[in-house]
Amino acid sequence: MANGQRPSSLRSPLLEQNELLRTNPSYQSLARRSSTWKRANVLTQKPSAFRRLQYYVPVLHWLPNYAFTNFIWDILAGCSTACLSIPIALTYSQTFLGIPPVYSLMGASISPILYSLFTASPLLSVGPEAGICLLIAGNIHQRIVQESESPEKMAILITGMITFLTGLFTLAAGTFRLGFLDALVSPVLLRGCILSISLIIMINQASVILGLTHIQPVKSDLPIEKVIFILRNISESHRFTCVISIIGITLFTAFRLGKTKLSTRFPRVVSIPDTVLILLGAALLSKQFHWHSVHGVPILGKVETKVIYPKIPFPEVHRLKFISESLQTGLTCAFLSFIETVIAIKALSTQRSQIIRSNRELLSLGIANIGGSLFSGLPICGGYLRSKCNILSGARTQVSAIACGIIVLLATLYILPVFSHVPSCLLAAMVVSLALSLLTDVIYEIASLVKLHAFYEILIILSIATITLMLGLETGIIFGLGLTVLQIIRHAARSRIMFRTTVDEDEDAILLEDHASCRSQRINTFAVDADDRLRVLVVRIPEPLFFANVSQLEDRLSRLEKYGHPRMHPGETPYHCIEDLEVIVFDMVGVSSMDSSALFTFRRILIRYKNYSTKVYLVSVDPSILRIFEKHGLIDIIGGFNHVFESMKKLDAAPDLETGFS
Repeated sequence: MANGQRPSSLRSPLLEQNELLRTNPSYQSLARRSSTWKRANVLTQKPSAFRRLQYYVPVLHWLPNYAFTNFIWDILAGCSTACLSIPIALTYSQTFLGIPPVYSLMGASISPILYSLFTASPLLSVGPEAGICLLIAGNIHQRIVQESESPEKMAILITGMITFLTGLFTLAAGTFRLGFLDALVSPVLLRGCILSISLIIMINQASVILGLTHIQPVKSDLPIEKVIFILRNISESHRFTCVISIIGITLFTAFRLGKTKLSTRFPRVVSIPDTVLILLGAALLSKQFHWHSVHGVPILGKVETKVIYPKIPFPEVHRLKFISESLQTGLTCAFLSFIETVIAIKALSTQRSQIIRSNRELLSLGIANIGGSLFSGLPICGGYLRSKCNILSGARTQVSAIACGIIVLLATLYILPVFSHVPSCLLAAMVVSLALSLLTDVIYEIASLVKLHAFYEILIILSIATITLMLGLETGIIFGLGLTVLQIIRHAARSRIMFRTTVDEDEDAILLEDHASCRSQRINTFAVDADDRLRVLVVRIPEPLFFANVSQLEDRLSRLEKYGHPRMHPGETPYHCIEDLEVIVFDMVGVSSMDSSALFTFRRILIRYKNYSTKVYLVSVDPSILRIFEKHGLIDIIGGFNHVFESMKKLDAAPDLETGFS
């Protein structure tokens, strides 16, 4: 034959039909098309430069089309959200970070304004969150515990640098389109992180709640050692401070539960600034009855109001070391801020039918945090409760976030001294009430998992919380991420290959699922009795073969030949023999690709069956895979193209073959 080609009569009909696959574009893979425009069969008309700029800077699109009928509603919603943001920023800066409140308030005003200019989510409200502040507080404590000169200045620089790195990492992730990573985060991981954050918040604030700030605190940053410190010194608690703390926690929790219950009938009740009213009332009582001077209750003290000019948060010396010590915390904060933002956006999108653009949110968060870092502000992220308050207060567009930022800025410059007499324990009580709400939500979710008998997920949640309490929040989050990655790898590498066999000509076929989720098939391990003779085996491969699953295929085939079941433990005594197998059929319906490792392993499997005189048939082979088999001699190993069939139906109809499945 010319050019060494096989006669057409000896070639498979599938290969002869492959010319149609090459000429008909409907059969071409999407990866081989030239562009997205051709795949979509639309005119190759690209958007203008200004349209693309509007996509990446949404304010250029919504601001010219802004309806001034929404202005009043946006301003009112901005006022309500600002009344929630101001006490939160005060509390986090005072109780977590030990920096002047003016810095956290400047960040809480500048960052939301920048975020609103670039986000595609008009009603999402952003601000500092407890988990991120805890990570920064841990980094600050580790680095200034030995610092004797100006620890406050060092804490301000560390906060600004971590915020800058958080923005830089999220901006880079959005630029390289890593927004798909939000789909890889397990809800179990989120529950474990929320449980850990709520526990650590309560542990960190316990000394302030109990009035133990006058005692030399423990130098270690590990939560378990802080618990030991509190238990040892609980007898020295300040009674008046404890009473104020208990009353504060009760009031904050009662208002929160009451607003949640009444919001279904009276939606506007959510906009009531109960937190500001409680703090202002406590400040008035503290000043009137001299709680600090007479009863010894610690207060917020003189609050400095000044204009902070933007600057890059770099120290004067050892800049490279300063950055390197902030990298890990900055990366963890970036991940946590993105995940919390996505959770809030998903919760809002299900209610308002909005499309989530994760990459756009990464870019918006990055720009906002970089801008806030110039004022040494805290990292921001989206919050569901804050956003819900924004929506129920009447917010219509991104102008509500701009109004919130401006109001916080004005309050920072002119109203902040009013809070100088607020007891520190009341600020801690506000944070603890938020932690209790988080803890309650997680407990309800764990209870629902118990009803579903999802004990594996519960074990992961508790293990993340345990690691966090023993080794810290950052280590706990990294541990949870590691578990999630291992779960993803395990799921991706798990084989979906199935086995079908008959043990006697007069008996029905038995389906043996090689899949861990098929619990019903795994109950009866001895699906084939020891006295039966394995005649015909059909191996259905519904996925591409690569180095991971082809090794599992070889192992399962070996166990099936020896024990009669692909998931039998290898420690059992073999009672089958490979010589008993007369026919094996590989139904390669899902094998669209093969790597070199899979090809060599599959060749080794075929040679082994040939040596034991077992007839091998290939069914539903992709033409491209069939060409590879022909090129590397696999077709010759099984006996030529007369052992290749287009479908199981045609194989069963073959006159010289009886599989027992027809």
